[in-house]
Amino acid sequence: MKVKLVLFLLTLLTAVCTGCAEKQPVEKPKYTFTGKTVSLVKQNNYSIDGVRIRYTLQVENFNPTDEAFKKYNEMFGEHGEYKHFEITKNTKIYDSNNQPIGPEDIKMNQEISFSVEFINDQALHALEIREL
Repeated sequence: MKVKLVLFLLTLLTAVCTGCAEKQPVEKPKYTFTGKTVSLVKQNNYSIDGVRIRYTLQVENFNPTDEAFKKYNEMFGEHGEYKHFEITKNTKIYDSNNQPIGPEDIKMNQEISFSVEFINDQALHALEIREL
């Protein structure tokens, strides 16, 4: 009887401890590219899957080939010379002197390095943008 009670309590304790274990959030993959700025469009009251968008930055010479970008690339067709990504309030932006700047200070026709992650299969948002 005591053995069954001890086994029951151990099983119960194990189940409780397993249920209480902290679950780590799944981290989205981040991708880094270079490109050349073409245009910047301010977005008003616009969101994608709950992510508020401040600006959309169009770039050229940005041609991701990873399989994860298949649906994203399909949006631009076979001859998609320009692609774009979104800028949110959390996007960090730096000029060529590594000084923080706002989105409206990004120079056009400027080479940049940028890190992005997917909002969904067809939308990217920038984590960081650096003028080169």
